[in-house]
Amino acid sequence: MRGAAAWLDPVPPRDGIALAETVRSAAAGHFGALLDAVHPPLAAALATPLAAAGLDPVTALAVVAVLASTLAVLPLHSLARRAFDEDGANAAALLYAVTPPLVRIGSTAFGEPLLFLLGLLSLDAAHRALRHWRPARDAAWAGVFAGAAYLGRLEALALLPLLLGATLAPGAGRPWKNRLAGFAAALLGFAFLAGPWIAAEGTVPGKSLAVLAGSAPAAPQGGAAPADRPTLPGAVVQALGAVPEAMHPVVAVLALLGLVSLFGRRRCGKVLGPPIFTLAAALLFLGGVVLLEWRYGYGGRRHASMAGVVLVPFAGAGLLLAGNLLGKIGGPLRRPVAALGLALALAVLPLLAGSLLQRDAGGAEAREVGMALRALLPAGSPPPRIATYGDPRVAWYAGGADVRLVREFRVRAGASPADAARVGDALRWFLGGRGGADFVVLWKGDDRIPPDVPGPGGGEPVAVSGNLRAWRTAGIR
Repeated sequence: MRGAAAWLDPVPPRDGIALAETVRSAAAGHFGALLDAVHPPLAAALATPLAAAGLDPVTALAVVAVLASTLAVLPLHSLARRAFDEDGANAAALLYAVTPPLVRIGSTAFGEPLLFLLGLLSLDAAHRALRHWRPARDAAWAGVFAGAAYLGRLEALALLPLLLGATLAPGAGRPWKNRLAGFAAALLGFAFLAGPWIAAEGTVPGKSLAVLAGSAPAAPQGGAAPADRPTLPGAVVQALGAVPEAMHPVVAVLALLGLVSLFGRRRCGKVLGPPIFTLAAALLFLGGVVLLEWRYGYGGRRHASMAGVVLVPFAGAGLLLAGNLLGKIGGPLRRPVAALGLALALAVLPLLAGSLLQRDAGGAEAREVGMALRALLPAGSPPPRIATYGDPRVAWYAGGADVRLVREFRVRAGASPADAARVGDALRWFLGGRGGADFVVLWKGDDRIPPDVPGPGGGEPVAVSGNLRAWRTAGIR
């Protein structure tokens, strides 16, 4: 599924271009780019040998993402089997395979697929440590995988409280020396992998623990203005709202059914510990989204994706419960196979179709415009400078550099030619102070440049795709 998605929709989201730039620099021998980037280094480091061998950096990152997110189904199945049963684990694996948001994020130039794989491996090892009389070995593996996950995404810090709970919990009366040894092993495992990078880099610029806690300033590009950031209760609401987007509303409803099924486990004599531990993991990852919303003013589907993945085992249990509820209707559905088959068809087939049919229309337009601009340049021309409102994909596919327009230069519909000229002059002044630009790329539908007003470079656009319009700027310097 993820390989097909990467082939059918190869253009990465906007944030993936920064990762691809790091891979390109590292593949050219500038390995310091892995530490200088604002994102953790693991995804770029794994993609660099592929890029050095000749793959496009975006494709190299997609290969790493597809492999990592596909292998993640193995620890997910193990986690779901321990929390519920074999049938629930099989249903969870199937839902993970076809859920459109998880397929998309697991097949493109992001670090989250590595977080999925390594974070789930850490959780699975922590599950085992929770049950063992001597948890040190499993705790050490949980710490190693958590440290590796931290090199993929900062959100892996949410695994540390789980290591604490898995090792220091009484666990059928295990002595304190065993518990402390397990906790020490977990911390040493984490420090073994994450420690060297933390020591070399300190923290991710603008996104450190100190920033999240409020004791250090965020980087200038680190989110919304303070006045636009939500209050803590508002951040909680926004983070909760991001979960259905991260795991698809249908899968979110099934996860709620799975949570409901927990209420009957005690009466059936089933252990509540493993599913509660898994739920605690999801809540901790969701707490990271709350902090991002509160301290930065952004979160959203991408940042809630790991919480969504950890909730998939509950969705698997919910799918089985839905089959049981359908069986109570009677008639042909009295047979469990028929009831479960109908539940699978109603849930899985639409998800499967959505995974294969989803397309990033904005990304396709950015690629088409970028390639059109590249074709306009004479052979041997220097890389063009392309000004956009925060979409570096145009410059990437044009083989140039992105100049981000941090101010808005709006020409309202019906504006006079004199007003349009003043906006064009202001835009030229802005670009002139930032090294200039050869092209400006704007959206048609956001009323900055309506169709009936000449562009900032004068005349008609030189490249058009969907809502994107590109104009020459006569090489403003």
